[in-house]
Amino acid sequence: MILGHLPAGYVVAKRLHRRFADSSVSWRALLLASLLGAVAPDFDFLYYYTFGQQRYHHHAYVTHYPLFWGALLLGAIVSHRLARDRLWASLGVVFTFNAFIHLCLDSFAGSIRWLAPFAYEPYSLLIVPHMTGSRRLDYLQHWSFWLELMPISWALWLYWRERQRH
Repeated sequence: MILGHLPAGYVVAKRLHRRFADSSVSWRALLLASLLGAVAPDFDFLYYYTFGQQRYHHHAYVTHYPLFWGALLLGAIVSHRLARDRLWASLGVVFTFNAFIHLCLDSFAGSIRWLAPFAYEPYSLLIVPHMTGSRRLDYLQHWSFWLELMPISWALWLYWRERQRH
């Protein structure tokens, strides 16, 4: 997934905003945590293009390990349950939840190592054939790219519906 992560983060923020109302989390703070979490696993691009010399696909880095984000999410949930002031704990849950969703979305056509660091076998629901020599161009030409429209359409619909109310 290339374009769908931020819209998915927006959708999650809209869905979770009421749930965290008792934590006195503002909409802007929740949205920021949600959007940052939605792209957090891709922060590894900084390393990939600078020090990593593009030797390995960025999905091979720890920022794309579901067990890494799952452990952080579990810690955030426990912290949220135990905290008296739940503001920061709520933002942590939203951030890590969105990062985990990022990996689920990447699992459609990208290879995610669901068992890393214990096993490094990549898993993907769909195989995008290599036709052009460019992974990105192959993906853009594959039918699965249209799946990106689902979170984008959902986010636009939620935004439009919100604007209609005001």
